[in-house]
Amino acid sequence: MNDAVGCTDIRNDHSTVVNVYAVSAPREGAVSSSASLKLGRFIQDIQESIECLNGIKIHGTPISLRAYLLLSLYILPFIFTPNLVYNLHDDPRWLIYLLSAINGFVLMFLYNLQALLENPFGQMGLDDIKLSEFEFADPAPSP
Repeated sequence: MNDAVGCTDIRNDHSTVVNVYAVSAPREGAVSSSASLKLGRFIQDIQESIECLNGIKIHGTPISLRAYLLLSLYILPFIFTPNLVYNLHDDPRWLIYLLSAINGFVLMFLYNLQALLENPFGQMGLDDIKLSEFEFADPAPSP
């Protein structure tokens, strides 16, 4: 399943962070102690961010919220449209059809938006996190 892949990626990220921390540990004056402390704090912030993002990816939206929205999407037209017909009996029919269609479009939009917001790494929406922008280029070897 996709969750297993996500957990493997998190383990790989964790091992990379551990390797970076091992390099940054103060060793016989190679890295000053203040720089080492700053780097240690930065690595701790990275680890906390990785854990938060992993939690968002694993837990997602509660299933009850999604079920409630889907149930509303299927049942509300049967309740909303007759109510409109009863209350707007003197108004033109196109207004009733328009209001019913707008109601359906809004509910469908919310259902699809919920799926897009649940995975900010899907690269499907305009506001998804662009992972390619966070890649580092390998520095050119110095002569």
